[in-house]
Amino acid sequence: MLKNVGEVSEFQPVPIPITSEHFDMLADSGTAMFPPEIIFTPEELQRIDTAQSQLPEEKVLIGDAGEPNLLHVRRIVVDLAGELPRRVNSPHSDAILAILDDESRRDFFRRLLGTEKHLRRCQINRMTQGSFIGRHVDRDSNPDYDVAVVIQLGKSFSGGEFVVHPTESEPTVFRPEYGTVLVSRCEVPHEVLTVTSDERTSLVFFLSDHAGKNRRVLP
Repeated sequence: MLKNVGEVSEFQPVPIPITSEHFDMLADSGTAMFPPEIIFTPEELQRIDTAQSQLPEEKVLIGDAGEPNLLHVRRIVVDLAGELPRRVNSPHSDAILAILDDESRRDFFRRLLGTEKHLRRCQINRMTQGSFIGRHVDRDSNPDYDVAVVIQLGKSFSGGEFVVHPTESEPTVFRPEYGTVLVSRCEVPHEVLTVTSDERTSLVFFLSDHAGKNRRVLP
């Protein structure tokens, strides 16, 4: 993810497993879902959840790609048109990014995506009953986004399915649960259906080959 040139790790972490099924899912539907406790341990998820609960929150009705939304967002890294990505809300965001950007996760995404990526945007999406995220394409908010990663932190909710709409196949519906991780290609349209009960909280971050300023052109 975030490249540290010349960094030498003092230990070699056990590689996070990736199956041929995950590669096939990513190629076929544009999205792969990893089960709980594969990419993040329960202890890491708890640390993320504790830190994110301290972040300030804003209500969002229009998404970064212009889609209709109804949810609450807590910012960790912002990525605005014409600007470099910028970390906000330290020190709680620092604690979260230290987990997302450790050597085991960098190695995982290198093997899954074929190259090292840069983390460009990161946020918490908190969705209560009636919340939804409208159909959109992530590259409309940054043309250089390659994949979105969605870590599910909600422990008890219904609805809130993640639906991808590949151009050459039928929609695929994913039903995330606590600890699952979705990896979704940013050129594929997708949406989150209405949450029908309880609270669906997720951590979302975007990876890209491009480390410079956001090249989105605003109208």
